[in-house]
Amino acid sequence: MSRIIAFAFLFAFAASLSAQTQQSSGSPVTDMMIRGRNALNDLKYHEADSLARRVLALGTLLSRQQQVDALQLVAASSYPDEAAEQHTDSAISVIRQLVALGATQGIPREMSHPALDSLFSFVARAAQPAKLVLGSRIAGSVLYVDGQPQGIIQGLRVVLVPPGKTMQLSIKAENCTSWDSTVTTQAADSIRIGFRNPRCSR
Repeated sequence: MSRIIAFAFLFAFAASLSAQTQQSSGSPVTDMMIRGRNALNDLKYHEADSLARRVLALGTLLSRQQQVDALQLVAASSYPDEAAEQHTDSAISVIRQLVALGATQGIPREMSHPALDSLFSFVARAAQPAKLVLGSRIAGSVLYVDGQPQGIIQGLRVVLVPPGKTMQLSIKAENCTSWDSTVTTQAADSIRIGFRNPRCSR
């Protein structure tokens, strides 16, 4: 009976030791991110930022989600709730990287606050392309944006263009005088130009 009890004790001890080993054998990325989030919660913003940037330094070894997680931690560390610790330019730069990765959902609630949420929304909106709605009723008309062909445009078409730029638009067709115009876009604009036709001789 004593042997059975001893065996059971050893088995339970081994199982406990194995579980502890597995818990402590997470990847270096996971460990650094946990330490970084803990530092953020402890108001150690520089330490949290440093750990997140060490993760980002791994570059192509990271998955997209790992990049997003690390960038979110950098953003939260750069723009905490304490106004004296906020670095707006750094936070904006990181938020732009998040938007470029398609991470438009914002900063996780447990790391964010209203001011950071507002900053993220502002930067994300400013990065959205503008929309031009235009078309031509002349068969074979081709749209050009800043001299670059965008394909045949027949009927109304939505064209996505970078925000905050002044662009030259042209609609050209064979044996016709092109229609030309200039448009300046703002972020997330939707500019309805309508039908514009090259002038063609009959």
